[in-house]
Amino acid sequence: MSQPITAEQRLAEWAEAVGLVGTEFVEWDLVAADEVDASTIRKFCEPLGLDCALHYDDAVARSYGYRGIVAPVSAVTQVLVDPGIWAPGDADIWDSAEPDAQPPQVGIGKWIRDHLPGPRVRYLVMTDIEVEPFLDVCVGDRLSMRGQKLLACSPKQTKVGVGAFMTVESSCFNQRGEAVAVIRRSLFAYNSHAELEEDAR
Repeated sequence: MSQPITAEQRLAEWAEAVGLVGTEFVEWDLVAADEVDASTIRKFCEPLGLDCALHYDDAVARSYGYRGIVAPVSAVTQVLVDPGIWAPGDADIWDSAEPDAQPPQVGIGKWIRDHLPGPRVRYLVMTDIEVEPFLDVCVGDRLSMRGQKLLACSPKQTKVGVGAFMTVESSCFNQRGEAVAVIRRSLFAYNSHAELEEDAR
C-alpha cells in the first residue's frame, strides 16, 4: 500500500509556481461578451445606491467632457470584462437537475483558475481586488483583459484545503487598444482536504 501524501508534500508542489513570481505567464486577451451599456451600469449602481449623475445621465456626462455615461471604476474588475458563461453551440453547463445543483466554475473565475501556475486546483476564492484606473470607460466601449502576471504566491494549508494565496495582475484595454486599467486580484487557489484524501487512495 502506498503511503498517503502529506500536507507538506502537497505544499511542496507549489515550489515551481513560487519560482514564477514576477513573470507574465498568460499573454492572450479575454474579450468581454458585450459592449458596455447603460442598463449594465444602472444594474451595477442600484444595489450600491450609487447616484452620481455621470453614471445615469448622458447629457450630464457629456457636459463634463465625457464621451457618454461613465461606468464606475469598480465595475471594470468583473462585470464589464465578463466573457460570458455560455454561448449558443456550447455544451450545457448544468450537469444535474437537482434543486440545489451548482454549475462548475465559469466565466472570469474559471479563466483565471485554468491559467494559474502550480498544481491543478478545483476551487478559487477571491480575497481582494484592486483597480488602478487610467482611462474612463463609457457606454459603447468593449473591454478586454490581457495577460496575467504573478505578483505573489504563498503556499498554505487552511481549514478548507491545501493551496496557495496568490496575487495576479492583468491589464484592461478598450476596443481602441487604449489602456483602461490595471487589475490586481488576490485569491486562494486550492483543493479540499476531502478531495486530496480521495486522490491519495
